[in-house]
Amino acid sequence: MARGPRYNVPFRRRREGKTDYRLRLRLVRSGLPRLVVRGSLRNMLVQVVEADIVGDRVVASAHSRELVRDYGWRGPCGNLPAAYLTGLLCGYKALAHGEEILPDEDRISGRHIAEYAAKLSAEDKEAYARMFSQYLANGLPPEELPKHFLLVKEKISEKFKPEK
Repeated sequence: MARGPRYNVPFRRRREGKTDYRLRLRLVRSGLPRLVVRGSLRNMLVQVVEADIVGDRVVASAHSRELVRDYGWRGPCGNLPAAYLTGLLCGYKALAHGEEILPDEDRISGRHIAEYAAKLSAEDKEAYARMFSQYLANGLPPEELPKHFLLVKEKISEKFKPEK
């Protein structure tokens, strides 16, 4: 570490690697709201945030535990289908979107997970039980994940459907 009266200590969040101030300045100057996704192995948090002089303001927020609590999601809350549903929920709460930017429907519904589970259950039952223990504990066979995904997606869409 440098010594002397001329040494400048960087901001704490810069030192910790949490904030890229150059990128943050560009985001603030753009004036557009930004999507913040905070994921862990167990949960997802999706927020639409607007920059303000006083501090950032959260416009809309969705947590993957809302899927379990309000929409009957029985899968894990930290995987790709749960992340998509959490983003969908936040999007319905906040902004409109275009269909061309969304990924393939098979991928987001978890069909790749169901196919892998079917393959693994035929080959190695012990690895199947270990890999998909949370699905099985919640009473959801991983092979039925795409059907369950569509059911929960319809529930979310019905709640936010405009009334005529």
